[in-house]
Amino acid sequence: MEISGKVTKKELTRYYRNVRHALQCKRNIKKKILTDFKCSVEAYIEDNPKTDITEIIEHFGTPQAIAEEFVANMGID
Repeated sequence: MEISGKVTKKELTRYYRNVRHALQCKRNIKKKILTDFKCSVEAYIEDNPKTDITEIIEHFGTPQAIAEEFVANMGID
């Protein structure tokens, strides 16, 4: 994926890493969540090519909020 907006690959990598660390679930579940999440972020960037990392965080949430939402939706303790 080529990132053509203001958001950099380094910023996205850091954001994804922080989300991964915030998730408290089994590795296979974490991998699935991250794959789905990355697809959503990439689609958002494609629709909003001039977006920056701040806008992405405002739209999707902080890594901790994302982790809590995914875990709550999956019924994981």
